[in-house]
Amino acid sequence: KYTCVCGDQQSTASLKIQAVPVFFKKELQNEEAQEGSTATLRCELTKTDATITWKKGSTVLQPSDKHEMRQKGTFAELVIQNLKAEDAGNYTCDTGTQQSTASLTVHDKVVKALIEDRESVEEETVSQHCEFTKAEPPVEEKKPEVVPGAVFELKQEEPDVTIVKGLKDVTVFADENVLFQCEVSNENAQGIQWKLQDIVLQSNDVNE
Repeated sequence: KYTCVCGDQQSTASLKIQAVPVFFKKELQNEEAQEGSTATLRCELTKTDATITWKKGSTVLQPSDKHEMRQKGTFAELVIQNLKAEDAGNYTCDTGTQQSTASLTVHDKVVKALIEDRESVEEETVSQHCEFTKAEPPVEEKKPEVVPGAVFELKQEEPDVTIVKGLKDVTVFADENVLFQCEVSNENAQGIQWKLQDIVLQSNDVNE
C-alpha cells in the first residue's frame, strides 16, 4: 500500500502487479507423418520460458518416452516418438490465458519390403514375397501371362507420392533470401514442380 500524508490527513491506495499475459507469435501448424516416424509440433510465444501445458484433446500430456516437451527461448515444441494410428488427433499448447491447437495426421505404413526382380527358365517354379507392417493389408495380386521363352518381371507398383509436411508461411525483409521446404513420402519422387501463382518456376539466379 502507498500513502500520501498531508498534515493530519492521509490517503492510501494499493498497487497490484499482474504478470504480462503470454501470447502466440506463431501458432501451431497441422502436421502429417507416417507410422513409426517422429512428429514435432512447434509454436513461438511472446515470453521466454513461459509456463505452458500440452494437451491431446482434453488430456494433459506428461513427459515420457512417447512425448518430449522442449522449450528454448520463446520457442516451444512437443515431440511425439514412434507414431501409431492412435496418436492422430488434435494437440493444444495452453499458456493459461491463450491456446493454440493443431491436428496431427498419421498415415499407414504398409509395405516394408518390395518384390524383387527375378529371372527363371520355362517350367521352373518362381517364388516371390513382400513384407508388410500390418496383418492382412489390402493387396491386389497381378500375374503376367507366361509365354515360352519370354522374360518377365513381377513388380509391385510404387505407392502414390503424398506431401507429408506442407509449406509454411514465411515473412522476410526485402532483399533477404527465403527458403521454402516441404516433405514428400518418397525421397526419390519425380516430377515435383514449384510454382508462383500458376507460373512454373525454373532453376536460375533467383530460384534454386
